[in-house]
Amino acid sequence: MLRVLLLTASVLTIQNAPSPSTGGNSPSAEPWLIRMIASQRGGNLVEVKQRMASIFTGVSGGQDSIDRQFFERRDALARAEMRAQFVSGLLRKDVDGDGQITKSDLDIFYAASANSPLRSNTGISISPTKEQAAEILEKAEAADFAYDGDGNGKITLTEILAAAASKSGTSSFSPSGGLIPADRLETLDADGDKSVSKAEFLMAVEKAYRWIDRNGDGVLSPEEIRDATLVDPRGPLPTR
Repeated sequence: MLRVLLLTASVLTIQNAPSPSTGGNSPSAEPWLIRMIASQRGGNLVEVKQRMASIFTGVSGGQDSIDRQFFERRDALARAEMRAQFVSGLLRKDVDGDGQITKSDLDIFYAASANSPLRSNTGISISPTKEQAAEILEKAEAADFAYDGDGNGKITLTEILAAAASKSGTSSFSPSGGLIPADRLETLDADGDKSVSKAEFLMAVEKAYRWIDRNGDGVLSPEEIRDATLVDPRGPLPTR
């Protein structure tokens, strides 16, 4: 039986070896891994492991293992970046630079866009009427003034920071781009060291592959891939 052994963080060597033990916390194939493999190009076990090893390296940033703290740090960085973009996006509307955003600032900031040509149903660009321009301006400013917490007509830095914190706190992030669910890491931790190595990840990949490969011929058929795409990534595996 072919097994992929991790020799370095980035080098995989194929050799004959006994099947790895299925001990640890994951006695059966992971549904989300089954779906991930099925969404790819198919192929034999070696090809799938090589692709999944590349995914692991991309997610981990080249680290040999990842843990929950790794995902928490990635999540924190993503939220910090979101706050920074939100704050800078609003502060650029502080046209007079006095540290707060008023209607006068927004009138100047949105003047050009409010008077930009409109495209008609026939595809012809036409200049907006004064009423249309005023309506565009009003809607744009209303969206910004939603962050004026005390309603005094001035969006202060404190209000901007509060809005940024609220937005980043309620947003849903996937630090790995949805490839490896952070809340499923423990199921791959075969040795119980609270982290998942590339070798452990590939062991779980092999379990998932063999679950998909019902006839055991070492190649995923279109029918096997189709059935695997129907697996609920969060639910129990269907009975066979």
